Amino acid sequence: MAETYAEIVAIKAEMVEYLAQAQKAAEDAEAAQKAAEEAQKKVEEALKKAQEAALTAAKYSAIIELVGIDVSDYTPEQMEQVDAALAQARQAVEAAQTVEEVEAALAAAKEAIQAAGELVCASDLFRDVSLDAWYHKGVDFVVRSNYMEGMGNGVFGVNAAITRGQIVTILYRMEGEPGVDGLENAFTDVKEGKFYTEAVLWAASQGIVEGNGDGTFKPEAAITREQLAAILYRYDGEQAVAEDVLSAFSDAGKVSNFAKEAMNWAVANGLINGIGNGASATLSPTASASRAQFATILMRYMTEE
Repeated sequence: MAETYAEIVAIKAEMVEYLAQAQKAAEDAEAAQKAAEEAQKKVEEALKKAQEAALTAAKYSAIIELVGIDVSDYTPEQMEQVDAALAQARQAVEAAQTVEEVEAALAAAKEAIQAAGELVCASDLFRDVSLDAWYHKGVDFVVRSNYMEGMGNGVFGVNAAITRGQIVTILYRMEGEPGVDGLENAFTDVKEGKFYTEAVLWAASQGIVEGNGDGTFKPEAAITREQLAAILYRYDGEQAVAEDVLSAFSDAGKVSNFAKEAMNWAVANGLINGIGNGASATLSPTASASRAQFATILMRYMTEE
């Protein structure tokens, strides 16, 4: 009996020791896991700091590289494209979350700047468009936008009149040349197969042109400044301007009734500035609009709305 009791005591002691060892092993394992987790956390923090440092360095390097690109021989029009590309790139770089995004923004900006350098200036294309001419930007805009072309022999024809048919054709192109099948031709002088035929049918169907009241459109007639204003006004949706801005011009009374709202809208929106300066400035509403004038007006309409 005594021997059995002694054995039980010995077994119990062994179990206590085993449990103690097991508990210690568990505690050691838990401590080791915590240490490993702490080490992993420190590694992740160090990696994050390294990535942040790399991202900051990449952003700084990208901005320095962009600013350092040589654009000294770019024209004013090309520089407008460069400035836009740089502004977009700066925004993209600042918003980038990874070095890869910074590199992508830098590559896109460099490509855009290179493309800007390849733009052909109107003054290089046409001998009647000087770099300092008031219409230079307008001509450059319509040519680059494929809205207008030169008249051949290296001239744009800045002082040449632009016709009614040409105006609606340009607007028609701007709209993507929608189909005109089934549209009625209400004008006796708009014949099939002319370059302006489909454009006139489209413009009439949209209420942009109304003709001359005698069944004709006179597509090859020079368009007057007030007719041009009226067509653009209708094209824009006829949003009248309440304030009378025409009274500042000495010939405001010469504006035809059909064009008064349109001319007022065009002047109020900076599309037409008048001819001359100060109190002597005139609207010249019935004068023919030149190609240079239309190019400038269209540029203002498309870029400053």
